[in-house]
Parts: sequence; structure tokens; C-alpha cells
Amino acid sequence: MANQYDTETVRKFFDEIDTDKSGKLTCSELYQVLKKCDPKITQQECDRIIHCLDKDGDGKVSFQEFLVVFQGSKK
Repeated sequence: MANQYDTETVRKFFDEIDTDKSGKLTCSELYQVLKKCDPKITQQECDRIIHCLDKDGDGKVSFQEFLVVFQGSKK
């Protein structure tokens, strides 16, 4: 079973990544974090991650879209 994190913890992490405080994660914001974890990650790989998470098709990741990564698809 995948780890499940409480919403407050995930919100704090999301807010740290959301450097422009828009309420949505851009590829650039996510890329900066992922690059720290894996210096070999490419912008193209980050684009694919955004595409997979972006369910409403706006090119960004909302908190609800991000939350699914940590809590699965439960509602």
C-alpha cells in the first residue's frame, strides 16, 4: 500500500514548491525541486510529469491534482 500523507503536510510541501504563490505548480517550479532530487532530470521529463498530473488541461498542477500523488485517488 502506498504511503498516505495528511492533507496539511502535503499543503505545506505544495506551498513551498509554489514559489510564485499562484496556487498552481508550473513546470519551472516543479523542475527546480526535481532537479535537487535528481540532477539528471530533464525539462522534457518534467513536462511529462506535469502532463500526467494535470487533469484539467491548464498546463499546471493544482493542489488537488498534486494531492493525488500523496493520497492516491481516494476522495
